[in-house]
Amino acid sequence: MGFWLLSAVLLLLTAALLVRFTRALSPTPEAHQLARGLGLAGRRSVFLVIGCGNALLLTAPGQFPVPQASWSAAALLLLGVLGACGWSAWRQQDR
Repeated sequence: MGFWLLSAVLLLLTAALLVRFTRALSPTPEAHQLARGLGLAGRRSVFLVIGCGNALLLTAPGQFPVPQASWSAAALLLLGVLGACGWSAWRQQDR
C-alpha cells in the first residue's frame, strides 16, 4: 500500500509542477527560476533528462515488481520534468 501512496503523491506533485510552471507545453520564466534555484540550468539538466528517460525504460513492467516500479517511475518522471525545465532555462540563458 505504501508504494502506491508514494506513487500517487509523486504523480500529483509532477502534475502540479506541470500545471503551475508550463504554458502550452513550454516552461514559464518561473520554471526557469525554479530550475536555476535547484542548480539544474546547465549541462546537468540534459544528462538528467536523458538518464531519466533511460531509467524509465528500465522500470518497464516485468523488470521489477509492480509496486517498486510504479513509485520509481513516478520519481523519475518528476526528475525528468525538473530536468526539462533546467534544460529550457539553460537554452534561454544562451540567447
